[in-house]
Amino acid sequence: MDLPLNRYVHGGMLVLQENVSVSDAARAMYERRVGSVVVCDGDGRIVGLLTDRDLATQVLGFGYPSSAPISEFMSEDVITLTEENTTAAAVRVMEERG
Repeated sequence: MDLPLNRYVHGGMLVLQENVSVSDAARAMYERRVGSVVVCDGDGRIVGLLTDRDLATQVLGFGYPSSAPISEFMSEDVITLTEENTTAAAVRVMEERG
């Protein structure tokens, strides 16, 4: 079925500014019980995505300071879709982007 994505949207998304420290981001992820953070710039534009795996493999794995900004560890090549897009469109993007 080709359903609109709005049925999958929920209020559990965590959005943080790119200059937030990794320790503050980890704490917020724990408190909100989420595994990822949408990272925005000062104008509110999405500039990246940070996951709990990023924190474990990059920050902890290489001993970066907990005060380092999340912008140093986020994935920057983020593709977004709107609620009006369909599941077929999401699958197509995922297939094209690997």
